Amino acid sequence: CNQRCIFCLDSWNQNGTYVPVDELKAFISRGKREGGERLILSGGEASVHPGFIKLIRYGREVGYDWVQTVTNGMLFASPEYARRATVAGLNEVTLSIHGHTAKLHDRLVGLPGAFEKANQAIRNFQALGGVVVNVDVVINKLNVTHLREILDFYMEMGIHEFDLLFIVP
Repeated sequence: CNQRCIFCLDSWNQNGTYVPVDELKAFISRGKREGGERLILSGGEASVHPGFIKLIRYGREVGYDWVQTVTNGMLFASPEYARRATVAGLNEVTLSIHGHTAKLHDRLVGLPGAFEKANQAIRNFQALGGVVVNVDVVINKLNVTHLREILDFYMEMGIHEFDLLFIVP
């Protein structure tokens, strides 16, 4: 993952290596053969995988009707990367954003500038059209008192679907 969220439960599992594309393709194919209708590419941070765009395209090729990713949005701040993912067949992007200000969000994810990149990703997908955009918020002791402000901020940006997640130790 390209962030260091202070509440991350998966950080122990991140060692900087990637599952080979062929292994992931086999897993994607098996899911479809077993009746899967929706392919969700998530992480850590799926978009940092060198084969991410290929995997979106492959999911569509093997017959998934819907391809979604759960992302922190860092790479999708690039309009070109967002466009490539959309053209490959991405239908839905769920952005993990945990605050309504840079100060709060960037503190929670351990990376200055992350808030602006996530919001640029939203704007990029909205400009492209055709991709459902929603927001995940991991509720924790630093942002729980700002939950209403977080939701209002993103509703003003045109987001109407939220997943409110709780930390499960």
